Amino acid sequence: MKTNHARTPSFIMAGIVLVLVAVGVYEIVRPDEFSSQAVIKIQTHDSPGFSDTDPRSFDEDIVSMEVEVIVSESILSNVVHRLDLVQKWSKPYINRHALQVSDAAGILRGRLTVTPRKNTSLIGINALSEDADEAALIANTVAEAYQDWRIEQGRRLAQGGITALRGQIEIEEGKIHTLSNKVIQLAKDLHVPDSELNRTPPQMSFGDPDPSNLRFVDAAISEARIKHKRMEEQIQKLMALSPVELRQTLPSFNPDPNLATACAELEAVTEQLIRNETNTLVTPESLRAKIAVLKKSADDQVGVIMESFNRAVSESKVELEQLNKVAEEKGRERQTKLNERRPLWEAKRQLEDTVDLRDLITRKMNIEEADLRLPHQSQVIIIERAVPSKTSVRHHRPLGAALTLMGLALFGYGLASLWKTRPLSRHDSPA
Repeated sequence: MKTNHARTPSFIMAGIVLVLVAVGVYEIVRPDEFSSQAVIKIQTHDSPGFSDTDPRSFDEDIVSMEVEVIVSESILSNVVHRLDLVQKWSKPYINRHALQVSDAAGILRGRLTVTPRKNTSLIGINALSEDADEAALIANTVAEAYQDWRIEQGRRLAQGGITALRGQIEIEEGKIHTLSNKVIQLAKDLHVPDSELNRTPPQMSFGDPDPSNLRFVDAAISEARIKHKRMEEQIQKLMALSPVELRQTLPSFNPDPNLATACAELEAVTEQLIRNETNTLVTPESLRAKIAVLKKSADDQVGVIMESFNRAVSESKVELEQLNKVAEEKGRERQTKLNERRPLWEAKRQLEDTVDLRDLITRKMNIEEADLRLPHQSQVIIIERAVPSKTSVRHHRPLGAALTLMGLALFGYGLASLWKTRPLSRHDSPA
């Protein structure tokens, strides 16, 4: 029992030694690995022109998502096909089964390190390989495959948008055909000539039976209103004057021969009375009597004139009222015509709006088609292409030598321990 317990640590020590030596030999034999990096810039916004470090030029969430896309099965399988990695890697990795594309993509994923640069839209694609040329080729091919994938995705989206726009144009064309027939039929039913239909802008109303006549009535009303107001102001000013002031004002305001004659005789007789030009035939009393007669005659004529003024004001008022009635009647007639032709107006407005919308969508589709024919490498720009590295990044030989030496040291220590604990023979026993 004691012997078995003593042997157990020896077996453990031997196992550790074998593992260290095996790993050390593997690391010594294993070739060194080389690393190459390609750098790409992704466009995360629709507004290019910002610098790589401008916060507006990138979106952290989008960049992280694109990192996952780069190492996705779709991109890596494309790289496997482009570089024929199934054929190249079949010998080193083949076991009982042939290497599949998914297996090669998994191996490729293990050799890639895709890291975004902080606060930029730059992404580094680092590839490891035992061949420096292969590492650079893999990094560049992954960048190109991702660039082509983004371009293809953009084209698919653009093509989908163009298809949707083309379908919308067809819908609008159907609406235009229906509305055109409706406008033609309404114009025929309402007896609207083609000249009027084509000449009338969409914002104008159809169906004004005589717009020039209506404008004439409006102008006549405006003129009559101004005339009536002016006459009312004049009659009010005249009525505020005294009889003497009226006799003096009316001849110049509204010349009247009878009033002018009476006022002239009255002025002459008054002057004669003032100068005391009397004699036995013409006495002051007779002059005063004549003045009274002339004043009455002048006042009577003033009354006639004022009455004619009042009559003119009344007539202008009646004229204004009649014109207002005519305008109201014309307005009712016009509104009736407008109501009758309103469906035609609305149909024509809808038709022109639909035509404008169809033309707008057509222009947008033409722009999208022209944009689709242009190169779109700006979506993903390869800033820096990978080049073969001259120095390896993983030196396996020093590690292998260290592990081998450690294993041999443990092996020597184990042998020494076994030698000390061996059972003594009779030759080795002390005398």
